[in-house]
Amino acid sequence: MRDEFDSVIIDGASMLDCWESQQLVASADSVIIVVRTHSTRDRELAETLSLLMRARASIMGLVMNGVRRLDRVAYRLHAPAYTNSPRL
Repeated sequence: MRDEFDSVIIDGASMLDCWESQQLVASADSVIIVVRTHSTRDRELAETLSLLMRARASIMGLVMNGVRRLDRVAYRLHAPAYTNSPRL
């Protein structure tokens, strides 16, 4: 596929629920983590990150779905703290 397309996006199931998603990571150039605010638990995200790091996955970024307007204000208040976070 690399010869035919610039990018291929594969939407997989949660890595914690589906071993096939863990297999896809091995073939991917990079991974984007998708979480849902007020639904995805910190522990689930930490486990997912651990799996990705063990697989030596290149993490491109994180998408946070379901952010409400009030959540965005709270995020901006804490945004400076995120710039000092360790890189994955």
